[in-house]
Formats: sequence, structure tokens, C-alpha cells
Amino acid sequence: MVPLIREGEINLYGLRAYNCASGSRCEMTYVIAYIKNKNHDFAYIPIDYNRINIFNLGKMDNKFLKSFEEAGSDCPAFLTYLNDKRKSFESKSFRKSFKEKYKQFKKEKKAKLKLIKGRKNKQQEEDKLDTPHFLNIYIEFIDAYASR
Repeated sequence: MVPLIREGEINLYGLRAYNCASGSRCEMTYVIAYIKNKNHDFAYIPIDYNRINIFNLGKMDNKFLKSFEEAGSDCPAFLTYLNDKRKSFESKSFRKSFKEKYKQFKKEKKAKLKLIKGRKNKQQEEDKLDTPHFLNIYIEFIDAYASR
């Protein structure tokens, strides 16, 4: 069973995935997140990291939004919200903004981690910083569903 991260109208489940180099230095690379409407029988994986390759990167937006369409299919207002989001996902300004936010996050994270002594403490703090960052977009969509 995948651990529950956040309970609500749409539940958020997730597992952290790490990339470990030699010397046991590990860095979180992403969170494998699942969403499930509390009234549905099935959970959906908006981004299947195991199936990402250079040929299907452009389809990620559609797969992500389709998962939320399924989980939020009982709310017409949420489906309208998703259609509006689809348009913004396709814009260059959205993608540029997304990249800039990530660069800023990395910069702030690096500064915070410099202040922490000890590899284990640093790893724990890095996880605390990375997890909310990776889940932010899921939470944004879940909150949008709950508010409609």
C-alpha cells in the first residue's frame, strides 16, 4: 500500500524515489504520486516516471490532466478548471515560469542546506524541502477540486 500523504476529497498518496551515487549519497529525484477520489474505487498516477522517454515528453501534460479529469469527473466546474489549465500548460510563458520557479527553488535550497552540518541532517532537510516542492502542483489541483 502506498502511504497516504494528504487526505481529502481527492486523496494524495506517494513514494519518494532516490538516485544514489557511490558512497551512499542519495538525492530525491521525484515523488511517485497517486490521486484517488474518496468516492471512487481506483487511484490514478498522473505522471508515470517509469514510462517517460524522449518520445512521449509532450504527452505528459495530457496524461497529468487526464488523471485529474478521471478523479474529478463528478464535478463539472472542476472539469472546466482543467480545460483552462490545459491552455495555460501549452503556453510558452507557463513553461518558462515553471523552469524559473524550479531554478529559484534549487538556489534557495542550496543556501539552506549550506547552513546544516552533517550528511544525515542535510539529507533529512533536503527531503523536507523537496517533497512539498514536488507535490505542489498536485496539491494545487486537489485544492481547486475541493473548492468547487
